[in-house]
Amino acid sequence: MFSPLIVWNIRKLRKIPFLPFYEIKKEQERRLRDIMAYAYNHVPHYRRTLKSFGLKPENFKKIEDLRKLPIISKADIQKKPNDFISQSQSKDLFWVKTSGSTGQPTKILWSKNFLAASIGLGQRFRDAYASVLKSNRIPKKARISYLGSGSDTLDKYYRQEIWALKYTYYKNLKLFSIFDPPEKNYILLKEFNPQIIAGHGSYIGLLFTYMAQNKLDLPNLNVVTYSSDHLREETRRIIEERYCQVFAHYNAMETSTIGFECEAHRGSHLSIDTCAVELIGKDSLPVSPGEEGEIIVSNLINKGTVLLNYRLGDIGVMDEVDEDCDCDRNLPTLRSLIARSDDIIFLQDGTMLHPRLFWTIFKKWINQILQYKLIQEDFDKYTVFCLLSDEFKDQMDNIERGLIKDLKNVFGESDVKINFVNNLPRSKGGKIRTIESHISQHRF
Repeated sequence: MFSPLIVWNIRKLRKIPFLPFYEIKKEQERRLRDIMAYAYNHVPHYRRTLKSFGLKPENFKKIEDLRKLPIISKADIQKKPNDFISQSQSKDLFWVKTSGSTGQPTKILWSKNFLAASIGLGQRFRDAYASVLKSNRIPKKARISYLGSGSDTLDKYYRQEIWALKYTYYKNLKLFSIFDPPEKNYILLKEFNPQIIAGHGSYIGLLFTYMAQNKLDLPNLNVVTYSSDHLREETRRIIEERYCQVFAHYNAMETSTIGFECEAHRGSHLSIDTCAVELIGKDSLPVSPGEEGEIIVSNLINKGTVLLNYRLGDIGVMDEVDEDCDCDRNLPTLRSLIARSDDIIFLQDGTMLHPRLFWTIFKKWINQILQYKLIQEDFDKYTVFCLLSDEFKDQMDNIERGLIKDLKNVFGESDVKINFVNNLPRSKGGKIRTIESHISQHRF
């Protein structure tokens, strides 16, 4: 059970978005000072970095002071994971895995306080879309995901820590497989009759395109939410015109909720009190509102794996309009997010393979393969690029055989070529699309 203090903190997190902006900044700066002192005392990377630059925790008073630290990436964490983990002897820690949506599945250590905070941050999003629900009762929610996902892992801890959730939220939550085709899930959803459907943007697009093309309906549906990857704008318009309102949730296992779309639908409000966000250009300097920039985040709460000035791999644009939002929240707004967008693979017989299926394969090789990219050249031809950990390079042949076997179990008889490389192929914008198909792009 969470202590009364933690429950109080959860309630406080729900209220913070509606405080005056200067009070939100004060809370942000309080958390910054706390995490910097903790990182200096307990986390090797930050203690070493601060000492090398002649800095101390008291040199970090404003969020802009984080620019004094070097930017870190998933590759840094994978190469030296213990460098970013607290050396405190706290038993209040547990592991979760990131989705690997940039081709880099990564293990992150969470603290129980961060778990508690993530509930409060998630409630900010639920509060936003609750206004359009047509009932005050706990809604039936369908989540389209997979066993072993980050959200699935967190659900287990939520149930353990707050027993009441078993009889409230989770009683009305049902999991549907992201690996099933939309026609199968539609039949199951019709039977379940949910008010809310939540899932990855790419699969939400596939499901509702299928429903629209076949003139199918879900009569009790009030809200669709999506996260993790991209929902095409034209598909979103179809959902909003024919079915219900759509809300985006911007989150990551490294940070929990980064931002959420409110009922005014102007963009995503950023939870800067718990996760500092800065957009930078190619020169690593901050960009102006209205300009595209790479998103750099700093988790101001988690005292497991401490991540400050962390490169997520996303591109965004901050709102340049300095005016109050109609929802009365005073959090800054990310006007648009150019998130990672992987392709869905289609086999010759029409079978659909969602990108998350490949994460479940590559996570078996999380210690050996640091990063991957899979390209479908044709229905039966695939090329895989892998960045191998140095300590496993003498096992290259065994890894290649094992990976080909795993992939052929999914693809069937096909030509699978593995290339071990030092750098993965990138798009023109410099991003890595983990799963690319040369035959199924723009199919939905």
